[in-house]
Amino acid sequence: MSSRFARRFAHLSAATTVGAMALVLAGFMRISFGPGQPHFFWASTPVSFVIHEAGSADVSDGSDRAAVRLAFRAWQDLSASSITFVEDAGADASRTDYDSTNIHLVIWDEDGSTGQFPPGSAIVALTPLLANVATGQILDADILFNGALPFSTTLQPGRFDVQSVATHEVGHFIGLDHAGGPLTTMNSTVLAASTTPRSLSRDEEAAAAHVYPAAGVLRGRIVGTVIAQGGGGLRYAQVVAIDDATGEVAGAAVTDAAGNYAVEGLRAGTYSLYVEPLDGPFRASDTIALHSETADAFATTWYAAGPIVLGAGGQASATWAVSPTVHLTITSSSGARLANGSGATFDVFGQGLADVVSARITGTGVTVTQLQHLTGRLRVTVAADVNALRGVRSLEVTDGQGRVALLTAAVVVQDLDPTITQVSPVALDPVGGEQLTIQGTRFVQGSAVVLGGQVAPGVVFVSANQLRCTTPPSPGTTGPLDVVVIRPDGREARAAGAVRYRADPKPTAIDPARGPLAGGSFHRIVGSGFAQGATVDVGGTQAQVLSVTSTAIELRLPAGAAPGQVGVLVRIDDQEAFVPGGLTYVDAPAPQVTSMSPQSGPASGGTAVILLGQAFAPDAAVTFGGLPATNVVVAPAGDRIDAVAPAQAAGAVEVRVTNPQTGLVGFAPGLFSYTGGGEVVAGGRRSSSGSCAIAPAAGGAPGLPAAALAAVGLALPSRRRRPPAA
Repeated sequence: MSSRFARRFAHLSAATTVGAMALVLAGFMRISFGPGQPHFFWASTPVSFVIHEAGSADVSDGSDRAAVRLAFRAWQDLSASSITFVEDAGADASRTDYDSTNIHLVIWDEDGSTGQFPPGSAIVALTPLLANVATGQILDADILFNGALPFSTTLQPGRFDVQSVATHEVGHFIGLDHAGGPLTTMNSTVLAASTTPRSLSRDEEAAAAHVYPAAGVLRGRIVGTVIAQGGGGLRYAQVVAIDDATGEVAGAAVTDAAGNYAVEGLRAGTYSLYVEPLDGPFRASDTIALHSETADAFATTWYAAGPIVLGAGGQASATWAVSPTVHLTITSSSGARLANGSGATFDVFGQGLADVVSARITGTGVTVTQLQHLTGRLRVTVAADVNALRGVRSLEVTDGQGRVALLTAAVVVQDLDPTITQVSPVALDPVGGEQLTIQGTRFVQGSAVVLGGQVAPGVVFVSANQLRCTTPPSPGTTGPLDVVVIRPDGREARAAGAVRYRADPKPTAIDPARGPLAGGSFHRIVGSGFAQGATVDVGGTQAQVLSVTSTAIELRLPAGAAPGQVGVLVRIDDQEAFVPGGLTYVDAPAPQVTSMSPQSGPASGGTAVILLGQAFAPDAAVTFGGLPATNVVVAPAGDRIDAVAPAQAAGAVEVRVTNPQTGLVGFAPGLFSYTGGGEVVAGGRRSSSGSCAIAPAAGGAPGLPAAALAAVGLALPSRRRRPPAA
């Protein structure tokens, strides 16, 4: 179906999943434009993504990109799902036009320029989605981080863990809405420094398996109706399936307006069910599909007809009634993470908690050791046996009248953290490709290794005490680098400064290759193996080094002794590399550009640009990102150039002025930004607003469904959230 039949929308913390139109609201909440409307999904995989080259201003070593890649990998590694991703290495990673449909960007908004994060916003990140109105097919998705908030990849207090936030947003990226409870990845809020969302719960696995099923994998479903007192269906309530063998939250669903539900994607097993109101921590307002709907209030109720046995790929049914009277309920909590053999304490808030006399954690191996009744809350202390099964479980509290309330996904049980005891070798070849051996404890199959901010390829699980991997190429530094082992459950071990790359500079050329005898011009040495601390000599005189990456050194040219070719020497530590005749000094002034106006224009070209400066030759040439400008006119005084920008892909490009007879080059200060403005999608121009409502785009074509933008995001836990819609 044509993308003219499309809507785009945005919402504060989640994005929902795939599917055709359904009357029953499936579990793990899927994004749709409203109850009964088609769920969001990608029609084909792999789905591409591009990480913006700037990354996060809070992370300097590139590990933010590694964290994003591991977030996509967490979903792709689910064996029961066919969803796959590919990083588009050929795309322009400098682009910022996230609303273009031909690129799926992961980007940090450091200055509020996207308009999605107003000053003081509690939104940590969000995922704008463009979907087909008639089918729910996702046409575009991007992930935006709120750069005004602090991020980290080293678990710093008060900073949000990049991998955790990214894993949540990838869930939206594939069509999943907010759901569950505080210890699920798709919960609508996140705590600073929390790594729990890095690891997907059974409910999220069920979602991916149902929406993007893997070939040959059989998953079952439990369907039924929850009935309110008086016979009507219970409107918008969460039905939760607990795996009796493990105590885990295995799946969940939300009833429709008639009380019908379907818990999808379940493994074969035996399950107990309960139904709870959407009064928190999961609320109807946390979703795209239900944010304008009112959910019923009632007493949390177990399905009392006995456990449900479900075969592989089978279907079972359960229908039961609830009481409308609410005496006891849990409305909010941050939950707790438990390592085997350890304990934790957390607070729950709600109604009637002062009357609670007992509590338990679903399954075995985790016990409630203490309850404290505090003002306005109940403090719960729990302990896990050394052999307690891993996974996300619920808390049940009971009052003196036998009434119950449950906090879904209240605790997660994980293994003790891994450790690293030795890494070898410690001095690495800058081209990469060496075998690195990591010794330690509590490693598992599927562990990832991040070396110097890069995800290492070829990780081999040898044993719980040893991993091997292949070293990636040098990131451009010879200083000490961290080695990090990250398990699939998100827990990590870090050996700070454990390795370093040996310097091996290999310059190949200098651009521009000609410079003024007086010096002062800007040049870039291109090559490989460069690292911080590099020095450059041009014709025997040291140049001012402006910046260094692994493939480029930017410098200010020193004055030359005489016209003609000179060698260029790059030195890093005790390693040197020489380019004979790499630069030619010319006894003439280089063009100097002091200002450029305007500094942006549409990708279609045609922007009239004024360059001011000096020493412009009458026949000076102007290029934008390597493409020649048109209608170039140089003022007789050589201090002004009028030119028209050529058409160019959206993004920021270099602007050069070249005097043809001397070959000398001057660069405009700053870059010229090509924007995607004016793109028409789905019969209307893109629009953006700050409300949570789904807003039709302006100017929809007559006779066609309007286009709309929706974005889902992740919020701070301390306040009620209203997602930004666009």
